Amino acid sequence: MGVKNDKRIVVFIGHFGSGKTECAVNYAMRVKQEMPDRKAAIVDLDIANPFFRSREKKDEMEAMGIENLSNLYGKMITDEVPALDPAIRRPLENKEYRAVVDAGGDPSGAKLLMQFQDLLDVPDCDVFAVVNANRPETATLEKAIPLLEMMQVTGGLKITGVVNNTHMIRKTTVKDIMKGYRLAKEVADHFGVAVRYSTCEEHLLSELDSWVKAESMEGEIFPITLQMRDSYLDKEV
Repeated sequence: MGVKNDKRIVVFIGHFGSGKTECAVNYAMRVKQEMPDRKAAIVDLDIANPFFRSREKKDEMEAMGIENLSNLYGKMITDEVPALDPAIRRPLENKEYRAVVDAGGDPSGAKLLMQFQDLLDVPDCDVFAVVNANRPETATLEKAIPLLEMMQVTGGLKITGVVNNTHMIRKTTVKDIMKGYRLAKEVADHFGVAVRYSTCEEHLLSELDSWVKAESMEGEIFPITLQMRDSYLDKEV
């Protein structure tokens, strides 16, 4: 298991606020760390969201050797001027690349995937649904399934794996992660796929390890660092 064994293209989809972009950025960084000689790129198709977009980390990722591709007008573009960079197709077409796609949130945001269906609806592409059980809109199976099924329809791609990204930002506990895993497993079972990853900040890894063994958790624990949220946002006032 692990990113080395995942497919060449990985698309992350999910509800607004699921942490989809955080997952995509951390995943792209892990790809480059584990395969430093492989070309890597992250494709930001989340043009409708004005906050927490992977293109905001363009400088940091390019310093690591990860191409960051989105639009022709820089970081501040929104759905009002959806001018995508034609270079987006390069890492999707060129098999020398490992490509990570950060899709727009919700069914409306996933529609943009249809423009690239010829490059994404291929055997060498995974589509990971990011689930955060602490978001009210996806807190139960009954809420999460219709949303993800609609994203499959509007994006024209089938979900091939589920990522448990249940968190409370810097107040996340192991109980949050385990609650999210149980929902992610139900979601995965519904779609006939596996839970591929459960994300976890590194300081929780040792505590989580005993839970993993006790519950025979499916998938891999994926350590992350919070790239998309500046620490000042979490200061109590």
